[in-house]
Amino acid sequence: MLVSAGRGWRPLGHFLALRPVRWVADPLYRLIARNRSHLPGGTPYCSLPQSARDAQ
Repeated sequence: MLVSAGRGWRPLGHFLALRPVRWVADPLYRLIARNRSHLPGGTPYCSLPQSARDAQ
């Protein structure tokens, strides 16, 4: 999506697509997504239901 956004976003999109960057970014994204309700600005709407948390 960043690559197709053009302008200044294209280089960032290509950078994030590099394998070494993806190896770090993918697990980091999953970690942040699992704990997003605990981050500043998190709301109860960000929290996963207990059944979904148990499945992880």
